[in-house]
Amino acid sequence: MKKTNSEFKITPSVQADLKAFREREGIAQARLAKMLNTNPSYLSRYLNASADEVLNFKPASLEAAAEDVIAGYERRAVLSAEFLFETPVYRQFKYACERAQRVGFISLVSGRAGWGKTSAIQLFCASHPSAVPVTLNRRHRNDSGVEKLLFEASAGRRRWSGNTSRWDFLVDRYKGSGRLLIFDNAHRMTSSGRQWAMDFFDSTECPQVLVANPQIVEAMNNDALFDDGQQASRLGYHREVKIKRADLEAIVPRIVEQFDPKWLKSDDFLDLLLRVAEGPGHLRAVKIHLRSMRDTIARSKKRLSPVDALIAANQTVISPVDLLDAIERGTEVAA
Repeated sequence: MKKTNSEFKITPSVQADLKAFREREGIAQARLAKMLNTNPSYLSRYLNASADEVLNFKPASLEAAAEDVIAGYERRAVLSAEFLFETPVYRQFKYACERAQRVGFISLVSGRAGWGKTSAIQLFCASHPSAVPVTLNRRHRNDSGVEKLLFEASAGRRRWSGNTSRWDFLVDRYKGSGRLLIFDNAHRMTSSGRQWAMDFFDSTECPQVLVANPQIVEAMNNDALFDDGQQASRLGYHREVKIKRADLEAIVPRIVEQFDPKWLKSDDFLDLLLRVAEGPGHLRAVKIHLRSMRDTIARSKKRLSPVDALIAANQTVISPVDLLDAIERGTEVAA
């Protein structure tokens, strides 16, 4: 039977955008196929198809990947200003992503707040533009909320006609694409939210990575759906990411360098900042202190040393680490 269904035809606007993107970025077709997570021969047929040609495959998932990859490159240009760099947490996260993609299952990456998990996601997506990052929040964490966030994260959502459910639209776009879905703040997911993600995994076979604070493990263990195997059977890998003291000693100076390399000349300043890094909030707290410190220096009428500026900043932010008290007591940074 001859195929005449419009589902087997290209969307001319998407094809044109993809051709323009490839030419603008100077991307070889083989590399573009890898970025889109598709077969090079499929991509070739797609790029050379006419508007009325009926293909022997549905291009929906390829076009969905194309729209998201193009949008992903635009995000990468913005993220380049964030001076993201590889850390031990990034390498552990990257391994979890690659393992999920190789084996085709759901990975769980857990770790304390402030270790750099979100930065790891941003850095990974910058070099893997077909990956789809979704950030959970308090308002969107149940089944309908997770669905809404994934829908909004899809660049091609404007092509949703409303004649089908958002679920069917998303499944059609992602099914068989093998694209990686990354759910950040997954500890905010309710039981129904996790079940939605796992049902979507069953329907599309797209690998997923759940990125969360440690409490997700207890939440899942206390979930009846986890106990009866409905959720546990889909998890193929769990990694609790950690940073050692030696790692902090290497990472903190690189963060400082982004603000002012001259501050690195003060060993006392770095020792105090390491104390912040070892406290609650970790690397996130370090960045908050440095931003406040930079503002303090800019507003001060007198010249402040890095140590004085850091202590002044510490007194203005909400932090359980009291650097002034530590200095008055003569307390050294924990070894």
